[in-house]
Amino acid sequence: MENIAIHKEVGQSSFSAEQEMLFTKALQAIQVGNTELAEQDLFQIIQHAANPGESYYNIGMAFLEHNHPDKAKDYLVKACHLIPNVCDSFFHLGQCHQKLGELEEAVAHYKSALMVDPKHAEALAYLSLVYYQLNALDLAERATVNWLHAYPTVAAAYNLLGSIYLRRKAYRDAVSQFAQALQFDVTYYEAIVNLGQTNMYLCRYQEAEHYLTRALAIDDRSSLLHTYYGINSLNQRKFKLAKQCFDRAILLDKNNALAYANLSVVLQYHYQFGSGNRAMRQALMLNNKDPSFYIQFAGNLILQNQPEKAIKSAKRALQLSSKEQKAHTLLEQTFLSLGYYEDAWQKRSSVLQQNSLLLGERCLLWNGKPFPGKLLLVYCDTVTEEAILLLRYVPLLANYGRRIALAGSLTLMPLLEQFPHIEQVWLLESDLSKISGVDFQVPLTLLPCLMNTTVTTIPSTFPYLPLNDNMLRTWESILQRYTDSRKKIGIAWLSAVLPNPAQDVPFQVFAAVVKQLSHVSLFNLTSYHSHAQYEWGNHLGLHDIGTRELAALSAIIQQLDCVITSDNLVAHLAGALGKPAYVILPFATKWYWACKENIPLWYPSIRLYRQRIPNQWQDVIACLLSEIKSEV
Repeated sequence: MENIAIHKEVGQSSFSAEQEMLFTKALQAIQVGNTELAEQDLFQIIQHAANPGESYYNIGMAFLEHNHPDKAKDYLVKACHLIPNVCDSFFHLGQCHQKLGELEEAVAHYKSALMVDPKHAEALAYLSLVYYQLNALDLAERATVNWLHAYPTVAAAYNLLGSIYLRRKAYRDAVSQFAQALQFDVTYYEAIVNLGQTNMYLCRYQEAEHYLTRALAIDDRSSLLHTYYGINSLNQRKFKLAKQCFDRAILLDKNNALAYANLSVVLQYHYQFGSGNRAMRQALMLNNKDPSFYIQFAGNLILQNQPEKAIKSAKRALQLSSKEQKAHTLLEQTFLSLGYYEDAWQKRSSVLQQNSLLLGERCLLWNGKPFPGKLLLVYCDTVTEEAILLLRYVPLLANYGRRIALAGSLTLMPLLEQFPHIEQVWLLESDLSKISGVDFQVPLTLLPCLMNTTVTTIPSTFPYLPLNDNMLRTWESILQRYTDSRKKIGIAWLSAVLPNPAQDVPFQVFAAVVKQLSHVSLFNLTSYHSHAQYEWGNHLGLHDIGTRELAALSAIIQQLDCVITSDNLVAHLAGALGKPAYVILPFATKWYWACKENIPLWYPSIRLYRQRIPNQWQDVIACLLSEIKSEV
């Protein structure tokens, strides 16, 4: 928060002509920093003052105005005792304590000022601000609301209220308050910056860019503002622009740790691991108390296939803040990638204890024991790809009890509805109050832990995804129109994540493979990123089947002889159906692709072709082609 400008009204002088001369001389001494000489003259003034309380006040204000809050405090304390009904004495004493970092004392004196004058504008403002600085957000909110009741058109008050919501991560409420600040002051710079930052947190990247650009037009020399613009560009995968912004931010302020941390992300995405690590270490050197930096460093190290170092960095983040959800997730998934399943499941359980269950306390968390006659709700609490992998546990629940309900996202609903012997399927996005009669609940990601899964006891019954017979017949008929007796292969290059140079498999890699498969019928199972890719796909002879719905994709994959894919939904659907699949992976991969002899532990029908050297695909293509040609 910026400082709020105040207007100080010094009490009228009651000095004699001689005292006035001494006071002027003392002020000159204060201005040049000779406070001892000044105090000798001031002592004489006070001894002969007709109104000592007012004299203490004027002298205290003189010291305060010339940035000597420690001296000012001594005189203002005496003024408050001698003239307790003067509001400004308490207020400016609060200012002294605030400048000295004594925030609790500042609060007490601002409150005293408001006891004398409940509508003292500056006391209302600074009381709100000090509560915010103390991170007493509830008190800050109440104080700011009181400020707004007294002065409903003050832009700074709305901006502070928005900042309180921003710190609570109540981003939508924050946006509303920042916008209100601009209603009363369209040029309010800090509110404009805050709107850019908050819209970025809401993933409204175009709106964020609008406000950040507007702020840059006001102040192009703000290092932090260039950093925010870079982060917003990074979120949109505009890597070149993001790097320019972070470089500019660092040029303006070489102590900008946030810029260094995000610069490391850009460098990682382009395989510049050494430079990326140096940038992150610089960020940590400047600020080693921010857990988000250690979390990001852990993510970078995972991309570099350095899981042990990633674990160390994630643990450091949790030492700083035990509630960092992303650090817990990174730690858990790194344990899984190393095969430390017991540690990973233990981490999963501890994370769950810190977060609310889907139905809160309305029903108990299932403990892994039989539940005869009771209804168990299993809800999908992870991304779609991982959910498909873990759905293998749903059929096994029949060994514990016969009454099971499922809840998942709209994307997963077509799959969940096909599972046999399920009493009810609910949509997670719907009103949870509709879910009733449930005795136990459990998140899908906790089932491996509750069923004591180890590296050697991963459920291996395939296929475990049920298929819709009508859908199978429909797509069998459709695919027959495209092909004769030749082998049928599905192609899926769309990544499971947003475009990321360090994790994507380039379209050209698949094109190089497809060119060598002219003797088979090829089906495109994912979307094209551009018209040029569409034209290229047509030139290569790919049939575009035009569906992305999971039940339909499952039925299609079941009709194919195999698929060639990157890490995406198609890979998981093929693995869950026990269908042969050739999965091309970049240098850094997800935990579930841990493998033995290029066969993933979780999907034995899949063969993996992993990039060994970042940004080099020739060996991957050659290896895949040599194997697939011998089989198809």
